[in-house]
Amino acid sequence: MIHYVGDIHQPLHATSRVDKEYPKGDFGGNTIHLPSKDGVTNLHALWDSVGYEFSGYAKLPFTDDAWALNGKRAEDLVARHPLSSIKVDVTNLDP
Repeated sequence: MIHYVGDIHQPLHATSRVDKEYPKGDFGGNTIHLPSKDGVTNLHALWDSVGYEFSGYAKLPFTDDAWALNGKRAEDLVARHPLSSIKVDVTNLDP
């Protein structure tokens, strides 16, 4: 579920650059290479990592420490971006 919710916010899943350089598409930014930083090497990975903030891949299954870290990250994000700061109606969550 975490993966699907995260992927909904990834615009590179819904588009592909098709041009002379990428006649078969850029595979959602995966072929747009960037200088390697914290394991991020392409545009898709940069977006997934929230601009290098959460780069790398978690080891699965999560340990208790990993769950605690993810919970702390979620709390920090909610604190930085409270619902009261959002200018649209977020009470209707029916897709």
